[in-house]
Amino acid sequence: MQNFPAKAFTEKGLNLQAIFDVASLPEGLRERLQTASRYNDDYRQVILLGHGGRALWPHVEHEAVMVQAKMGGQAAVSGDIDHPIDAYACRVITEILEEDLKGQRFEIIYPAGHTGHPFYGLQDLGVVAGWHHTSPFLVGINPVWGSWYAYRAVVLTNSHYQPASMPASPSPCSACRTDDCVVACPVGAVSRDGFDMETCLQYRQTDGSHCQDKCLARMACPVGREHRYRQPQMSYHYHRSLSMLQSMSAD
Repeated sequence: MQNFPAKAFTEKGLNLQAIFDVASLPEGLRERLQTASRYNDDYRQVILLGHGGRALWPHVEHEAVMVQAKMGGQAAVSGDIDHPIDAYACRVITEILEEDLKGQRFEIIYPAGHTGHPFYGLQDLGVVAGWHHTSPFLVGINPVWGSWYAYRAVVLTNSHYQPASMPASPSPCSACRTDDCVVACPVGAVSRDGFDMETCLQYRQTDGSHCQDKCLARMACPVGREHRYRQPQMSYHYHRSLSMLQSMSAD
């Protein structure tokens, strides 16, 4: 059994790690993993990597500064700057696993899959890993990090690491009695009965919207509040999603 380089990943900001034997996963999830693989190999294991809280962002900011310096201070004209988190995560994962696996094959299928068949199954893996419960504001939540975590990579490997994941836990929302997130939504898109996506998206694109660079419902949730992203990180994610919405609306 190989020792997983958990410390190396944590030191680089990828502090959420789960390892599964592919054979132990539900059949549908196994099929999606294989479809997303460039080589269609029978990989032995899958590694799910993410970040919880604020640990990753300083590394990403530093990486972006270094890339811009190499480019002579030019604006976002390369993949590294357009997608700085993905670029950083893929570089770190490749460096660590090439050193640790010593020639054993591995393949990053998210975010950098090359098959033309994206991997659709992050939240399903998150459920198996103990990371994900559905929240009223439609962002995954767990008792440790609240909603302040994200999936950064899925890696197929022929490794022999010890399988590992978070202990199973009930949804923190099931014990909530205050419904702070429901009350905080300025347009009533959040409720216990379901999430009104259309109302949310329309409001986000409205001039003067209070949800252009954040989600008020998410910020009101008390679970994991100490891990809440600082504003530069939050603004980055929400401005990216808003730009995508506006682009889709223009089309």
